Amino acid sequence: MARVLYLGGLGRSGTTLVERLLGELPGVCALGEVVHLWQRDVRDDERCGCGARFSGCTFWRRVGERAFGGWANVDVARVHTLRDAVERTRHIPRLAAAHRATPEVREYAGFYASVYAAAAEVAGAHVVVDSSKHSSLAHVLRWAEDVDLRVVHLVRDPRGVAYSWTKTVARPEADGSDEMTRYSPGRSAMLWNAHNAAS
Repeated sequence: MARVLYLGGLGRSGTTLVERLLGELPGVCALGEVVHLWQRDVRDDERCGCGARFSGCTFWRRVGERAFGGWANVDVARVHTLRDAVERTRHIPRLAAAHRATPEVREYAGFYASVYAAAAEVAGAHVVVDSSKHSSLAHVLRWAEDVDLRVVHLVRDPRGVAYSWTKTVARPEADGSDEMTRYSPGRSAMLWNAHNAAS
């Protein structure tokens, strides 16, 4: 069973720093924001933290082989369809109150469970860290078979978060050709309340 430490909260709250610190511990493997794996990495072949393209990263290539027999065997369109059906903030009340998971929730959670187990095996880790932050994904993951899920909810002063969201920051994995999303302070305040309440 994969032990997963899931970092929740709103972006720009320090999750990357916490993830990197945890990743330095023996037996811990930091995976980044797995929620973006399917589109940014598998489909768009963006850069991994190691600097190589996703398709050229030895670690992720081995994870894909162990989890799915290779990333080419993952139906990214199906993953996105499932995400839209079950992993949205508006679905959290239903997910939180459910006594059993729907087949779609279990199927979607299964993709993540496969990645976590394979990553732990490839890295020789006892714990994998996912800094996806999405509270809706954490609610889905509680239904994942073979996942021992633990959630760490990170909360940063909303003023610091709002300031961070106004800054222009290039996405390094996109070779600087794309910028991270920016929000006004008002939008940041609304998101801060919503995401932290959901977590």
